[in-house]
Amino acid sequence: MATTEAQLVAKVKEIESKIQDIKDSTQLSLDEKKDRVKKLRFEIKKLNKARAGLAATEITAQAQKVADAAVAAANNVLQNVLQGIKDSAEDAIAAAELVLREITDEPAVVAAPIDPAPPAVVNPVSDDPVIMRRTQHHRVVYGHLVRDVQLALLAKGFDSKGADMFFGTDTEAALRAWRTATGRDGALAILTRNDWDELTGLPQPELFDLCAQATAAFEGHGFTQAAGDFDGAIATWGYHGYTLKYGHLQAVLERTEAASPGTLADVFGAQRAASIKDMLGKSRDDQIAWARANLLDSNKRMTVEWSRQFDDLGSRRACQMAQLAHSRAAFWETMAVPQAERLGLQEPLSFGMLFDAAIQQGGASETTLKAVEAARAAKPDMDEGALREVLAGKLTEQIKSDRFREDVKSRRFTFADGRGRVHGANYDLGYWGFFAAVDENETDIPHLADPPTKPAVALVAPDDFRGFFDQRIAPIAPNFSIEEFLSKGGAHGGTGPCGGLNTDPPRDKWENAIELARVLQAIRISFGTPVVITNMYRAPAYNTCIGGVSASQHMEFRAADIKISNGQKASQWHGRVVSMRNGGLFLGGIGRYQSFVHVDTRGSNASW
Repeated sequence: MATTEAQLVAKVKEIESKIQDIKDSTQLSLDEKKDRVKKLRFEIKKLNKARAGLAATEITAQAQKVADAAVAAANNVLQNVLQGIKDSAEDAIAAAELVLREITDEPAVVAAPIDPAPPAVVNPVSDDPVIMRRTQHHRVVYGHLVRDVQLALLAKGFDSKGADMFFGTDTEAALRAWRTATGRDGALAILTRNDWDELTGLPQPELFDLCAQATAAFEGHGFTQAAGDFDGAIATWGYHGYTLKYGHLQAVLERTEAASPGTLADVFGAQRAASIKDMLGKSRDDQIAWARANLLDSNKRMTVEWSRQFDDLGSRRACQMAQLAHSRAAFWETMAVPQAERLGLQEPLSFGMLFDAAIQQGGASETTLKAVEAARAAKPDMDEGALREVLAGKLTEQIKSDRFREDVKSRRFTFADGRGRVHGANYDLGYWGFFAAVDENETDIPHLADPPTKPAVALVAPDDFRGFFDQRIAPIAPNFSIEEFLSKGGAHGGTGPCGGLNTDPPRDKWENAIELARVLQAIRISFGTPVVITNMYRAPAYNTCIGGVSASQHMEFRAADIKISNGQKASQWHGRVVSMRNGGLFLGGIGRYQSFVHVDTRGSNASW
């Protein structure tokens, strides 16, 4: 019987545990320790090569499925040409070419068909589970499944305005149009499993995919985002925040190169690629030393050039598949699923909680698992929802650092009943496919307009803003520094009448910046390039001196003036930020100026 990926990962962990035992031993000499550790690390290297081989086979198979689906879609368009329906032959052939290019490239916008012939009505059935649905007053559905839907809609002629992985208003409109054109109820902005088959032609999403999307939204990196050593992980990157300190970032690099040889050289250049490959063969301590010497600047932030290159790597399809394959093997199959089976858990939210815990905190500890088992033994008739509450509490207790405990708590309890608040955003996982059936009336679901039942409890504010930033801002906006959040504007540093008038934000305004930080990080992820903050807080005297409006959100620490470092003028990218807001990212104001864009989180939409 062939060795599985999960077995290889488990063996690596077993050997790493032996290495630690050897290091901690007081019975062995230093030379004996070095000799034994060297031999065990050689075994790990052989196991990792075997894992890379399995990854190459798996990713290649997934890529073939995507390619086959794209070609099939192209053939459908060409068949429409032969049948002579509405569009001209030239337009249909162009659409087919766009589909063929989608195998590797982002598609151009395709106009929706005009007056399609009425199809047979497809009646929804109550047992047809919903994969995703539009949201009300909650974070929009985000992730790789959304991107697959967006690409499929574009290929079939329904304009989702791109494939940004956000199920916003543009994607909703395109999906409604497709549902209407195929005889479904166009008033329902939902995608069921039956819909998925007809729209995408791709394999059915698994529970892993639903869990992967929710955790990816919490992590906030997308496939491309890279961050430096803000939390002791040395470097963090990718869909589920793969850390260098614990070897996950390295594993994704190995998988990517195994599946698509030459990708590292193509992205990083021959010299850097060679340095990366050499690093991958070294011990973990040496890998960390390499990262500190090469990836990070003096402030422990990833350098701009390395960050740009990791963005490029994460945008490659082979790398995205490698990221998903690693998350499935290292966190889903090895941790979440076995732990759920041990505890007798069966509901999607339970698997989601354990997967999110595996990503963020290394999974449930043995102490936690035994505590949950004891709770069930003490009350055998306890339902699974109540047991999740116990599990969420015990997982939170595993966190000893005050800095991260509240973030862990909010994520775990969001999976307890599917609703909660994470990083300033309300989540209802019913929209994300974890529960709720197709026959629910979207306008008559009581919880839609209700606030989360378990709002996050605020941490005790530290004595200075730096402590607050490290505790509350850095975890949700890893690509921004405290200096950027304290930027005071050009006039403050000048010699004119406004020079020196601005101040740091007062303590009673600090909390206001949390939601703004989430929005700025989302913009950074969407653009894949640094966001430059020119001004955030304004003291009243400074605001008056520079001619700011009397009720400026800058004085509330809810506003930022930003630039995007992609060489474009504000007029060229301002519309994209507006689309993100209108798609449900936040409620606030957006103002376009000649050299920058103002963004605020006032709680109601305004534009100028």
